[in-house]
Amino acid sequence: MNEENEPSITQFLELAVDWIGSNIDRFATSRHHWSNAAALSALNPVLDLAIVCRAVRAHSVPAVATAVIDTCLDRIASVVENLSFQEALLGSPRTLRYYIWLMALARNAGRAPDATGYRAVRGMLEAGYSEPIFGVSQSAQDALEAGYILTICEIQAPRSSAYGMESLARKILAGAEESANVSDEVAYAVTHAILFLSDMATRPVSGLSIEWRERAAGIAGTLLSGCLRRRHWDLTAELLLCRLALGAPPDPVDARGHSGLLGAQLDEGAVPGPLFSVAERQALPAWQRGQYTFRCCYHTTLAAVLYATTRASGGVRLPALVARNSQRQVLILLGDHQACRAAVIEETGHGPQADLESPVEQSLVNALVAARRVTAGLVSVCPPAGQRGAAGLAVTAIDHGKALGQPLVEEVRRIA
Repeated sequence: MNEENEPSITQFLELAVDWIGSNIDRFATSRHHWSNAAALSALNPVLDLAIVCRAVRAHSVPAVATAVIDTCLDRIASVVENLSFQEALLGSPRTLRYYIWLMALARNAGRAPDATGYRAVRGMLEAGYSEPIFGVSQSAQDALEAGYILTICEIQAPRSSAYGMESLARKILAGAEESANVSDEVAYAVTHAILFLSDMATRPVSGLSIEWRERAAGIAGTLLSGCLRRRHWDLTAELLLCRLALGAPPDPVDARGHSGLLGAQLDEGAVPGPLFSVAERQALPAWQRGQYTFRCCYHTTLAAVLYATTRASGGVRLPALVARNSQRQVLILLGDHQACRAAVIEETGHGPQADLESPVEQSLVNALVAARRVTAGLVSVCPPAGQRGAAGLAVTAIDHGKALGQPLVEEVRRIA
């Protein structure tokens, strides 16, 4: 598609969000009684809608989307509060897990469905009854998902489970990196790992070093190139979002993915999923076409809306990765201890072979390492409190030690 014919992100979002709003009854039907079959059928669409609505609200949502998102959240809250919907999902640990996730998402998005029921669920999980629901999982992806849900609920994982989310993500990424042919299932495991660690691209990826972020961005780029060849817009949207969450440096594959995704949008606003076929839809009676489009396109449209909203709001707030052709810059961004030591030696007037035995001078080196690692996004979680803590360490060391040159002082004080 020619760039001059490509819709703007605002135009794309306006059409997509309008389509979501016009299909609200298909996402989350307003009904008094839910049969077991109806509740199980509705669980995935309403959960996916809740995930995206909560994440979209975490960004600077375009005004065009605000009213529709609020309407969706109100409908989600009414479904979560429905007793027959709750009862239908109590039959298995898997569906109960997703209901707990849905309940937490609704609350985190500013809705407070059934406060008494939510407290009861939290009490049950915190008392140790989470084992059957979030116990030892069969796969790294399943365990990572369980750990993410518990994080959303602000509940500790069961003691018998090894929910090291970062190590699980690295295992998934390494498996994809080693595979000659990556299936869609593995590709989705990669995107979900990155999105779980970044809370759906609403914050910097946690727990991955610069090296692992670079590797993950490379994997995502390779997968994205393959998805573009197949016009697989669902994975394209998720992989573009993952590259934003990782702070990947600009690459032509991102531009192609962005143009392709926006250009694939249907006239009514939906983005075609991998099973969608114009010919199949046209062969259906007119009254069945809307449901066919929803079934084949709802997930891809939600993923595309989340990507477009994240992109339009400026992306995830974290330092971008450095291009691989600048090894010196990579070492500096990593907060290389020797580089920081050399900077302190230079500023304090010591010779190049100085030992820096003074505790104060050692603390200056460590503080500068901490400060640079924060600015490089290397600290595991890197919340504002962690940034201020690292900066406070640096400022305290400066205030109580020998005066450093102004450039270093400014470097650490900027974070404070």
